[in-house]
Amino acid sequence: MLSSVSSVSASNSFRQQVSSLLRVFQIVEREYNSRPPRSGSSDAYRLHRRVKDRDPYAFSKAYDSRVVKEPGFSNFIYEERMRSMGARAQLEVALPRQIYDYFLVLDFEATCDRDAPPHPQEIIEFPVLKVDSRTMKPVSQFHQYVSPSVNSELTPFCTQLTGIIQDMVDGQPQFSETLRRFDKWMETEGLLRPEVSSCFVTCGDWDLGMMLPNQANHFGVPLRPYFSKWINLKHAFSEAIGHYPRSMMLMLESLAIKHTGREHSGIDDCRNMMHIVQVLAQRGHVFRATGQVAPRSVLPKRLAPARNASSPEDFLITKHVSQS
Repeated sequence: MLSSVSSVSASNSFRQQVSSLLRVFQIVEREYNSRPPRSGSSDAYRLHRRVKDRDPYAFSKAYDSRVVKEPGFSNFIYEERMRSMGARAQLEVALPRQIYDYFLVLDFEATCDRDAPPHPQEIIEFPVLKVDSRTMKPVSQFHQYVSPSVNSELTPFCTQLTGIIQDMVDGQPQFSETLRRFDKWMETEGLLRPEVSSCFVTCGDWDLGMMLPNQANHFGVPLRPYFSKWINLKHAFSEAIGHYPRSMMLMLESLAIKHTGREHSGIDDCRNMMHIVQVLAQRGHVFRATGQVAPRSVLPKRLAPARNASSPEDFLITKHVSQS
């Protein structure tokens, strides 16, 4: 009987301790969730906390990012989701066998202006990194500045955006000669052999879906068939992570990759894109072609012209964000 009383007493004491701890946790949680936000609306911040606590990794469609996206404060839900996913991407696995032997990471820079794009837009930087899919390491590169034929003088806006000054394009080969040199590089690198497979990697569909075929069509320059398909890195990121990214910089941030070089320098963008490819491959992603155009020598002139761009940011949206 005495043993039974002692047992009941100990049980009641344990329940009281647990109850006290739960009350403390509830108070701490209430104080934490009622903190004023670092910036912006407290209602938006509290909504962010509720959604994050309820669904920390795959945010419910009922709480779309647009719910709290208003002028004056950042989109907490969207940014927290991307950071959470990046934090979970640290575990590296053995590199999977890829469909292609080599990835050709490409990022054009082209003539542009603040108020209206020049006609025609012309490529002024043509960089490509050759990446071995077995090791995900760069093994070669092609990098050529290109002299524009029609609008030969770069605008101050273009220099501000890309970092390319007039001296860097003066005296350089023009578009058709650059394509010839690139084809020679492809041959030298063994990429034209039938037993070797390769695919371009671009940040969006603008480079090979619009810019290159538009310029080739304008000047009547035939394009080689290898330009007809590419991997949109944004689509690859979406398949691996589960969310379509707005920009290369957000992909780097969400995967905890430090940005290197100058943003919007073609060759530097290629290197940063390569780092994204490496991390996605380490997570086990197998890349496949996502974009394609008809492999015709010259495309019809009905291709859409470049959009207007009133600021560097607008131009980047035209180039990198408003891609399918």
